[in-house]
Amino acid sequence: MKSISRARARRFIKEALARVRGDWLVFGGAVLPLLGDVGARPTLDIDVAALGWDAPQSAQLKWMETAEALDLAPEAINAAGAYFVSKLKISEADCTLLAAAKGVRLFRPGATAYLLLKLPRFSESDLADCQRWIKRCRKEGEVIARGPVARALSRARSRARAKGDAGLLARLKVLEEALG
Repeated sequence: MKSISRARARRFIKEALARVRGDWLVFGGAVLPLLGDVGARPTLDIDVAALGWDAPQSAQLKWMETAEALDLAPEAINAAGAYFVSKLKISEADCTLLAAAKGVRLFRPGATAYLLLKLPRFSESDLADCQRWIKRCRKEGEVIARGPVARALSRARSRARAKGDAGLLARLKVLEEALG
């Protein structure tokens, strides 16, 4: 599968504005390149979720058609993260408008929501993304709400201890240090 560079991610958003309808959250590893972080890691997929509505399958397929139009595989669209958007009750209030056109609005996670969406899995690449995200938020003056992040970190630590996952515990400690 082709990686999604900053330029490809931006072309993707432009194309999505012409093809997709409704309110959508674009999240995951593609967000940092979309925001101009030239040092962000390349990602292989773009996470999308309907924001505040139950999107029919035909709406989800428009994302895959958009990927295909840009010579990306349809599986470059990852809708699995929608589970966490729903479970965490991420709403428009937790997001920032990324782009809009007639009949469509694309959002990205706000400062806190980005971290909350990364924590359930929290791989090495998620840690690297979060470290870059925290630096970006500080530079841009975006405030990360400590309470929700602290509660999510506590849940993640409990999961890691229950599984005996020393690697996850170590990554969580690094994130806590990055948050200050």
